Amino acid sequence: LEKLEADARHGTEKLEEINSKWALVGDVKIPQELWELLEQQREECEQLLAGKNRLIRELQEELKARDAQYEQTLREQAAATQVLLERMEEQTRNMLRSYRHHLRRIEKTFEEERREMLASNRERWNEAMRAHNEQELEFLRKQMDKALDFEQQLNELQDESVEIHDSLKSQLEQDVE
Repeated sequence: LEKLEADARHGTEKLEEINSKWALVGDVKIPQELWELLEQQREECEQLLAGKNRLIRELQEELKARDAQYEQTLREQAAATQVLLERMEEQTRNMLRSYRHHLRRIEKTFEEERREMLASNRERWNEAMRAHNEQELEFLRKQMDKALDFEQQLNELQDESVEIHDSLKSQLEQDVE
């Protein structure tokens, strides 16, 4: 922009200078002088055009350089983006691997706790069953003891009854005699 503005100022000054000399053309009467003036005007115009063309070439070269720099920057950004994507994918794979590992550890812990809980519950169940069996055995012993007591009482009553019967029979036989 600075180059363009400087060239525009210079071009405007040069154009004003060239245009101011056109006013002199009307005063010149000798064809040789007119020819020299016209030739001088043409040279100045060519110099002005050459300067403009030089500026155009410089700007085009700078534009090409900037385009090449832009393309290089785009390639670098594409490469950086590719590297970033690869790193993101690697991080994603690492995170998934880590999550799977943590999930396996959680599942393993859960299974261990489950086994421990099952073993504990099984032990409590076995203890409860032993206690229940012991209570049943105790109840059966008591029932058997009662049955034995009743049988003994029954035997004693029967013996007593036999004795009473024998004694009554003896008594009755004695009475009958």
